[in-house]
Amino acid sequence: VYVTTTSGNLVLSNNNNNTGSSASLQLGDQSQIIYGNTSGINIISNNFESLLTLTAYSNANLTSSFGNLNLSSYSGDINLYTTQGNVRVSPQKYLVFGISGTTNSIRSDSTGNLILNGSSSNAINLKNISDINLEAKSNVNISSGTFLNLSSDKSRYIIADTTSNLSIVNNVGDLNLNSKNTFISNSLGGTLGTLNILNSEN
Repeated sequence: VYVTTTSGNLVLSNNNNNTGSSASLQLGDQSQIIYGNTSGINIISNNFESLLTLTAYSNANLTSSFGNLNLSSYSGDINLYTTQGNVRVSPQKYLVFGISGTTNSIRSDSTGNLILNGSSSNAINLKNISDINLEAKSNVNISSGTFLNLSSDKSRYIIADTTSNLSIVNNVGDLNLNSKNTFISNSLGGTLGTLNILNSEN
């Protein structure tokens, strides 16, 4: 059965039993329907054993010209699967873990840097990991004044302060340097300095 128009549209009235919704276009039984109202278009598949499948042999576009595009699952997961290709986020756009703002997010900036953005009041935890490999091509940088803590109680740490001093601190135990050969150099660029070894708690 073909329903065609030479001009205009095929209209399902929005005055269905005075509900403000159009008459439903039923596909199969009453659990698969399409209808519209002033809020938008509704495509419903209420059968627990059925799927809602949208298939295109080229690009499939879901576009919102104004507002958000919401994917909701009341029970179960939202899976982004691709048999070929990748799942991509546009440059300088945030992948945000939260309902507002841009804290706790991942993005790439205009120069191609990948930025993991946390919150100044919360921590970023890496858990249940066998190894953490920092395989940087050039450097691993820690800003001045930031503690590199080597214990959960923060009693053992390394820090480079803002006045060019480097400190290795152990407040609870021994500091051991073990190697085949140990060199302590007290000169930089041919300029001799002072080597101080203090055996005092103060």
